[in-house]
Amino acid sequence: MTVGNFAVAMMIRHFIDHGHKAILLVGGATGMIGDPDGKNRNVTSYRLKISNATSVVYLSSIVKSSAGHDFEIVDNYDWFKGMGYLDFLRDVGKHVPVRQMLGREFVQERLGDDGSGISYAEFSYALIQGYDFLHLYREMGATLQVAGSTNGATALPV
Repeated sequence: MTVGNFAVAMMIRHFIDHGHKAILLVGGATGMIGDPDGKNRNVTSYRLKISNATSVVYLSSIVKSSAGHDFEIVDNYDWFKGMGYLDFLRDVGKHVPVRQMLGREFVQERLGDDGSGISYAEFSYALIQGYDFLHLYREMGATLQVAGSTNGATALPV
């Protein structure tokens, strides 16, 4: 665990200690795409795509190591596995202006003079993250996202 992850875990622990319910979001779907972390300007530098079988192994490891903790673990693959690409564009994509997407810091960095460019999958990553929050709001009542970024796990205390 990195110092950054530890700090986030401690912050979430404080939310739990003050009566909030925390939801840990595991990115089974987003892990299959790759995370545009922006740490390296090389287009192929985003995290390696992982298979669904591998993400299930990761998820089960997290569940085993978190036994006895006061949070629920969910996997975004569960709500994306049945959603088709056209459904996603119709139900989600049509509501997000391209100007808003272009304004995101990681997109600006990748498109700037020193940038290496950005793939469509990386560009769309933010839409998937946004949909994750909407799904958790609708289905589980999540109202606050903590540590959601293009390079970290997302926990949602409600």
